[in-house]
Amino acid sequence: MKNTHTNKLKAMQFALLITLMALIPKVNFSQALPMSDFVVFGGNGTNGPCTNPSSPGYGVIVGASSTINGGSLGTYTLFKTNASATLNSNIHSGGKVELSNNVTVTGKISAANTTNSTSTILTAGTNTVVGGNIDVKGNIVIGSGTISGQVTRPAGKTYSGPAPAGGHVIGTPTLPTLPSLPAVTSFPSYGNSNVSTTTTINPGSYKSLNLSGGKNITFNGPGVYVFKNISNSGSGNKFIFNFQNSATGTIKIYVHGDVSLGKNNVDFINGGDASRLFLETHGSGSSSSNGTYAFNIANGTISGRNSEWFGTVYAPYAAINFGANTGLSNLSGALWSGTQVNIQCGVAITYVPFNTVTCTTPNANAGTNKVLDCNNSTVVLNGSSSTPNVNFLWAASNGGSISSNGNTATPTVSAVGTYTLTVTTQTGGCTATSSVIVTSNTTSPDVNAGPDIATDCAIPEGSLSGSSTTANAQFAWTTYGNGFIVSGAGSSSPVVNTGGNYVLTVTDPANGCSANDTAFNAFTPCIFPGYPPPDDGKTYDLIGSELNSLYQNFGAVNDTSRSVFFLENDSVYVEVIALQGQYASLLALLQSLGMTDFIDNGPNSLIITGKFPIAYLDSLNQYPALIDYARPVFPPIATVGITTTAGDLALKSDFARNGYNVEGENVKVGVISNSYNTDPLNGALTDVQNGDLPGVGNPDGHLTPVHIVKEFPYGRQTDEGRAMLQIVHDIAPKAELAFRTGFISAGDFAQGIRQLATANCDVIVDDVTFITEPFFEDGVVAQAADEVTAAGVTYFSAAGNYGNKSYSNFFNPTAPPVGVVGQAHDFGGGDIYQRLNLTPGTYTIVLQWQDSIYSLGQTQS
Repeated sequence: MKNTHTNKLKAMQFALLITLMALIPKVNFSQALPMSDFVVFGGNGTNGPCTNPSSPGYGVIVGASSTINGGSLGTYTLFKTNASATLNSNIHSGGKVELSNNVTVTGKISAANTTNSTSTILTAGTNTVVGGNIDVKGNIVIGSGTISGQVTRPAGKTYSGPAPAGGHVIGTPTLPTLPSLPAVTSFPSYGNSNVSTTTTINPGSYKSLNLSGGKNITFNGPGVYVFKNISNSGSGNKFIFNFQNSATGTIKIYVHGDVSLGKNNVDFINGGDASRLFLETHGSGSSSSNGTYAFNIANGTISGRNSEWFGTVYAPYAAINFGANTGLSNLSGALWSGTQVNIQCGVAITYVPFNTVTCTTPNANAGTNKVLDCNNSTVVLNGSSSTPNVNFLWAASNGGSISSNGNTATPTVSAVGTYTLTVTTQTGGCTATSSVIVTSNTTSPDVNAGPDIATDCAIPEGSLSGSSTTANAQFAWTTYGNGFIVSGAGSSSPVVNTGGNYVLTVTDPANGCSANDTAFNAFTPCIFPGYPPPDDGKTYDLIGSELNSLYQNFGAVNDTSRSVFFLENDSVYVEVIALQGQYASLLALLQSLGMTDFIDNGPNSLIITGKFPIAYLDSLNQYPALIDYARPVFPPIATVGITTTAGDLALKSDFARNGYNVEGENVKVGVISNSYNTDPLNGALTDVQNGDLPGVGNPDGHLTPVHIVKEFPYGRQTDEGRAMLQIVHDIAPKAELAFRTGFISAGDFAQGIRQLATANCDVIVDDVTFITEPFFEDGVVAQAADEVTAAGVTYFSAAGNYGNKSYSNFFNPTAPPVGVVGQAHDFGGGDIYQRLNLTPGTYTIVLQWQDSIYSLGQTQS
């Protein structure tokens, strides 16, 4: 009984299965159609991160009075037309077909209804003409017209419409398998060059293509052209494709963003046609009018020709809109979209499939890896291919940057990263890739300038002890301040003989990178007279004791520090004071004796300053009728302390600047000091780039450079003027700055004050002292300062902290030392000597008394 019951149950299950199968509509699916059969195809948004299309959604829409000739029309979802469309093609839909009135379809129609909708699957209006068979998995309603083929629908579905000439079959409709959308191309990176005017471009990577009307762009040869986006406008533009008489080469246009052609014409020269042109856009449609069209072309007329495009267009992520606005447009090619193809009114399409010529994959070799280092901020890659007639295109990733020649085998690159070479055959457009890696070696060598050393007048020379563990390290010593390298500047252990800072630069020859370290030589000088004094302590000659000593001891006197004399080869700079009314005669005499390089001391001066041969100094004593006195041009003294202060904080100017919102606008400040930029390493440029001074390259936008009225002309100085200007810039960053040296002579210093005032300086400041300027009267410098302040300039002088570095008293005569003629001063208690405690260094002792100044015209004797 148990077995019998089991057999009956199995029989009942089998009968139920047969009954259910009988209720399922039968469908015959033919072999899958290739995408190349389709002149128009619309996807369903499953191709990736797609933009949802506008109404009526995914599919294909054909506007009124449009004509399509050849190929098949396909969609996974909805195919829809407006009135009076002529479709000389097949229609294959995975969903529904909706035809308006007066639509002609010369080929087949199939609608697979993959969603198993119970609504009408094929709808057609009045005067419908269908030349082929109709296979629909669902209900069919046709208003009126002519059906030349056979209509097939499943059992249980309905048909309403004109009697088909080929018969009406209730059975299994024949539905083709629709193709998958083409694989999405992995684009090379776009380039850096925009294209906006009539020009010819070669295969390669570009940035934006923006033609504004009446422009022609020529694509010069088969290959791949990459753009960021295409956005044309104006009355119309033209694309010209030059195939260079290639028999099979293709042109592929890859666009990372949207394509908006506006009204457009296309010409082919030297061969080629629509079958060899392919455009793929990865745009999302975000820049289009409705936010969904990745490819857009307008209807219209350009010079008697309809707006047009040739070739296959593929937009995997957004819609295609062909024929916007009024007028007509033409396409020879095909349109494929991952979402929607919208063919507007008045569009004529002729099916021309893209020529997928079979080709052999080319050879691609990106070459050897490269290294950027301190010697090479760019490198040239060495790509190659053994395949003839190919195009090269490089793409950078992982931080790479292509500087130039990205569409050649040997591009120049400037950053660490990965560089991928794509080689494309001009015949068939087949590609191959190869990658190369660019790394960086900018490791600085280790450097040690060694311990500081100490030398003195007894042992003036010493050796520094630099070192580096870097293999084959190269050594180079420089100095700043007063340092002097006797020998071995290119070795690890140079010999030096002057106090100062010594900088060791070590360079690694393997990568050209350098590093610095500094050693200091603490030189302790001895206190000796700067020149041999007269035997009796005083001379009454016109040239004074200093120049007399120089004349008598030239060769033994070596004042390299310029503490007393300003020597230049066999000459010395001197100031000769003319007697009243004898200036012109004295000037002529001095010129005849070889005086040159005259320095302007300003108007009404009795002082003549210039470079005079030392060998003729004694001859000046022969002209008491012309000369009142002669003396060296004593070097000036920079009035600076031993501490570098923070001027902005010390003056509390940061509070004033922030509280009153003032930064020195419309003010020009002039600085007088020794020098501005005599540093051979161009320290001024570094200060500008660091924001410490204004000028081109200042990171804070203060771009007006320092106005250099006159730089120190006689070699190296300490550039104290630049340091002063840095403080001014800190306090008033928007003020204009000017510099003028005051380290030539007192008269030249006075002229510098006047020149800064003439240069429109509102404020002038100096830190210079000349020991020959009178202590108790206004000399030429003070008079110049009085002039400019009377004209409205504000003048400041760094008087220095000399309160404990001087002695002042009324002359108290007493007997002089033995052998000295005249009188000595009694410093107190009959002591004719003043006791000074001095550390080693350079000292200049100046004696002045209150009296009128002859050289200023204050007295006649």
